[in-house]
Amino acid sequence: MSIFWLGCGRVLEPRQEGALAGLSGPAAGGPSAPPQPADAEFLLRLYHEIGMRAPELAREAIVGDRMLFGRHTGWVVMLLDLHEGAPTHWDIGWTLKAKKGRPTVADCVTGFGSDPAALAAQLWISTSGACFLELVTGSATARFSAVAVHPL
Repeated sequence: MSIFWLGCGRVLEPRQEGALAGLSGPAAGGPSAPPQPADAEFLLRLYHEIGMRAPELAREAIVGDRMLFGRHTGWVVMLLDLHEGAPTHWDIGWTLKAKKGRPTVADCVTGFGSDPAALAAQLWISTSGACFLELVTGSATARFSAVAVHPL
């Protein structure tokens, strides 16, 4: 799988599978660690944010093993372990088709305040999550609603 880092809304650097040596989880192609309570809560927040903008995606989603999976269309939004961060920091990857060799776009987000998971999910859906929504739905409307629902 190819991993692409996002920064300031653009792809910065491709990384190949060898760059993921020593990592666990779906990104490394090995077994994933059991989800931490914060991970499970964050996945539910992502599910909620996606569902607010693209209900058809939420209806087909399966939640589990640190990922949301579109069972009919094959999209995946996953939690990755790419680098260390605060307990309110999440590495998020997404792909449009869950197939070997398909690129995965990776980004990270950190929440803060009284509900860091909610804020982090809102930040993601308003940035690289908006790109995910536009590409997976084929509609710019989903992208624009992602920014309009929770303006930063």
